[in-house]
Amino acid sequence: MLIEREFSEEGDLEQALELVYDSNGIEKSRAMAEHHSKLALQELDCLSPSPSTQALMELTDYLLSRIK
Repeated sequence: MLIEREFSEEGDLEQALELVYDSNGIEKSRAMAEHHSKLALQELDCLSPSPSTQALMELTDYLLSRIK
């Protein structure tokens, strides 16, 4: 409902933030990001070492560091 009306009513943003907080949404998002980063790194194992492969590996670390 909040998203459908594009947070157009008074208090919508505050309600959305409360829902995220109450549902541990931030922690769950962090855990999901870590999980998918590990999967991505596993998929990179099949590639030959190269600057591009290294950059992709470093990208996963960078992205996780931004959300902590």
